[in-house]
Amino acid sequence: MSRPSDLPALLKTWANANYGAGPAWAGTAQRQAPGSSALVPGVSLPAEVLNYLHGYGFDAVQGALNAIGQQPALDWNAAAAIGAACSSFAWSDVEQAWYAFQVGSTAAFRSDDWGRTWTSVTLSTGASDAAFDTSGNAVVLGAAQTLQEGPFVSYGTPIVWTNHAAVLPASYSWWGVQYEPVSATWCGASALVGTTLLPYTSTNRSVWTARAFAAGWTSANANGVTLGVGNGLLVAATIDSTTTFRTMISANGGVTWTNDQAITVNAAVQNLSTALATSRPAWSPTDKLWYIAVRHGTLRKCQVFSSPDGITWTSKAVLANTGCDFTDLVALGSLLIGVNSNPSSVFVSIDQGVTWKRGPQAGIPSAAGARLQTVKSTPNGFGILTGANFVGSRRIGLPSSPAAT
Repeated sequence: MSRPSDLPALLKTWANANYGAGPAWAGTAQRQAPGSSALVPGVSLPAEVLNYLHGYGFDAVQGALNAIGQQPALDWNAAAAIGAACSSFAWSDVEQAWYAFQVGSTAAFRSDDWGRTWTSVTLSTGASDAAFDTSGNAVVLGAAQTLQEGPFVSYGTPIVWTNHAAVLPASYSWWGVQYEPVSATWCGASALVGTTLLPYTSTNRSVWTARAFAAGWTSANANGVTLGVGNGLLVAATIDSTTTFRTMISANGGVTWTNDQAITVNAAVQNLSTALATSRPAWSPTDKLWYIAVRHGTLRKCQVFSSPDGITWTSKAVLANTGCDFTDLVALGSLLIGVNSNPSSVFVSIDQGVTWKRGPQAGIPSAAGARLQTVKSTPNGFGILTGANFVGSRRIGLPSSPAAT
């Protein structure tokens, strides 16, 4: 008998047919365990327990098969048209949905199927960045000092957006809003006020208070500030000069910031005539490391750094080949994904950022003429935004398309 082309999918079909419970957790199992089980002699196992054991057991089987090359690490969808050129996007873990936003328009879009199809969601202004908290509530940074926010009500009920005008300075960072769950605090904008970059925080999404970075964080930083969240911290990064970048950390959701650090970038990635730029700092709970990419768009090269605490940074790799200028970087477990837009490419690392391989490129449109390509992770996969197109993926154990036969 020939080897199945997709053994994990075949096993899942068999397991669901024999032990599937219908509605998750509350249904009646297709097949009950014998009267005496290995766990509790003389007592049959209820459907809930069978479902639990089947789910975790099957995940273990898939992990083992992947280890010997039976299944790819990520299941990438084909690129899908969103409906308009978008500049930012965000994942709602409560709704299990992606949202995409435009900067100069009220148009916004929502996808319930990992980015394959999109429906319109109307805002009152354009958006430069957005984030959701652990309850599904949203904050969207808008144009002309405007911020929009909306509470999650229920599944299938659209978010009702509330507009807050003039709550932020006129200028703000593109990738500048995060929700820090430990302190239950929003931090956003990292805005330019005169010559100083300022973080703003909120606990209710509508009232925002100006805080302070270090004195050296000024408007000379061309790309503003990028924010990363993880491990109970916020990590902020910005460009200090044409040869260095700076980081700071906050352990209380952005209210106070400490450990201002200046890190020199490798000479191969420097160009004294134009500025560098940073990706969002990305936290990997598996590696217990922060990662950041510092790029030079003119040279189209970058350098990847890691840090255990957001304070001490170590160079992991210098990507000195043209076309390796990561516009963004994220982590899912030990899998790192870096993206750039010219040419449109995905890069993958599984050894803590030391070596990088060019990943799947088929079907990923170029972002030329649109905002630089960006990537975000979810608990189960990734999403890549490149102008008017979106490419989604899901991790092992969560197939997002029918199995090949």
